[in-house]
Amino acid sequence: MARKRKSISPCPVVPQSAEYGTKEYDNEFYGKFLYYSEKTTDQTCKETILTYLKANNKPCSNLETIHSKNFKPVGLYLKMQQDGIRLPETEKNLLESGIQNFIRLDAKRGLELEQIRKTKSVQERYFVQKTVSEILNALDNQVAVIQLNQRPQLDFKTFTGALSSGIIKLVESEMKDILQRSIKEIKLAKSKKDLQLVEAYSYLNNKQLKCLLEFYQDLFARLQSGLVVKTKTVRKTKPKTTDKLVKKIKYMERFPELGLTSVNPTELIGANIVYVYNTKTRFLERFESEKGIGVRGTTLTDIKEPAVKKKIRNPEVFKSINTTNKNFMERFWSGFKTKQGTANPRINSHCILLSCINIKNES
Repeated sequence: MARKRKSISPCPVVPQSAEYGTKEYDNEFYGKFLYYSEKTTDQTCKETILTYLKANNKPCSNLETIHSKNFKPVGLYLKMQQDGIRLPETEKNLLESGIQNFIRLDAKRGLELEQIRKTKSVQERYFVQKTVSEILNALDNQVAVIQLNQRPQLDFKTFTGALSSGIIKLVESEMKDILQRSIKEIKLAKSKKDLQLVEAYSYLNNKQLKCLLEFYQDLFARLQSGLVVKTKTVRKTKPKTTDKLVKKIKYMERFPELGLTSVNPTELIGANIVYVYNTKTRFLERFESEKGIGVRGTTLTDIKEPAVKKKIRNPEVFKSINTTNKNFMERFWSGFKTKQGTANPRINSHCILLSCINIKNES
């Protein structure tokens, strides 16, 4: 919803306090002018002038295409006059001459736009005629192919591939008219109803004439479906940052009882070995991945199956752990002789992210 523009509050400088035509009046008017200049936008000045010209039945339709910044000086004087402020003689003359200049500018701009339209029309017509001529030459070549009892082929994209959609539509329209007339003529020649057409197509036998008719009908059907193919722009998916990938993961930051602190969860992304300790179940879990672990929601992905876990009977051993050293973590894991189980790759709020090891970095 568009915001409503705030109206200008009354200026503290009141021009009427001094006598009109005096230097004091001009100074006060200049203060008012600065106030209006600061508070009035270019677009407001443009709308003020256009509304004034329309109200006085003056031509102004072509002024819509001119940038708003060109309207400000004259627009400010006009707005001040409409707000009941008497303009000094100099500014009054500038306003009158400015309005006349805009009327002349409207006429000049109209001629420029007409010239642009004519130039564009001539250029479009040239490309349409050139393309249609090329297609008709290709059709004549295909008639020669039919005379050799071979199958005719024509791809419109060969001729329209480099053209704009507007010109292609004009080519479509013209070619449809040409093919429609040709199909009607061939049908009359085939049915022997028009002797002149029978003589005109006498260089083709009945089988070749039928083949030409089917060829033209196929081309007409393709033109009916349209040559301009609307391609859907596929937005490229932005790769997610590691912070966004681990945003939803729930884990325990600290476990004071054993002096354990989780590593930054962003280290999970791309790690080859991850150790997780569940403070509730007292299981130490180990996850491996050759290409690097990923995260989806709260679950570790791309891990080697099955992930394993071991029950820690004496959690006090964690007080002397070195989680940053790969060899220490491997010996620490191997030191537990308890039976291995299958670990769940989902991380929850009871889990401490003990260590994330990237083998490439370690080597």
